[in-house]
Amino acid sequence: MGTREERRLWQILIRQFFWPSISQMVRRFVRNCDSCGHNKVWRDRRQGFLKPLPIPNRIWREISIDFITGLPLSNGCTVLLVITDRLSKGVLLEACNDISAEAIAKLFLRVFYRRHGIPTAIVSDRGTQFVNALWACNLSTLTDYPQTLHSLAPGNRWCYRTNEPTTGGVLTCICGLLSGNMGRTY
Repeated sequence: MGTREERRLWQILIRQFFWPSISQMVRRFVRNCDSCGHNKVWRDRRQGFLKPLPIPNRIWREISIDFITGLPLSNGCTVLLVITDRLSKGVLLEACNDISAEAIAKLFLRVFYRRHGIPTAIVSDRGTQFVNALWACNLSTLTDYPQTLHSLAPGNRWCYRTNEPTTGGVLTCICGLLSGNMGRTY
């Protein structure tokens, strides 16, 4: 037995009961016990407070990019690209089948750039490598864009998960109405 709580519970139980996997069940019970978890000493170092992202100045200047994966196949697409404005919480949805940085960069230029221009920051939970590759692909396509990559550093921060409450109801309505036409644009 591992911890003191496990040993004490095991000793109480074996006085009157026995079954082949009693020690495993005691270990699982103590691990899932709420009062045992609250009374344990936290041995990890405290990490400090989270720092929120600054509030953007204009709409569609700072965006977050996320993906909804594992959707049923519809017109060759199983992934939904979700672009969210961090200020107004406006959402752009686009179906895609490849989530590599190059494919998303082409889709980004077609869907976002023609409507809103170049954002000052892109936030994603896919990691800094993905965001940097996305910026590199976009900037290599747009050679007349004067900024350099180092001025776009705020793009490698954690993504707000606004797509779950916002797009959940919208996606349900769209899928119910269109019934399998996710890849078609209207």
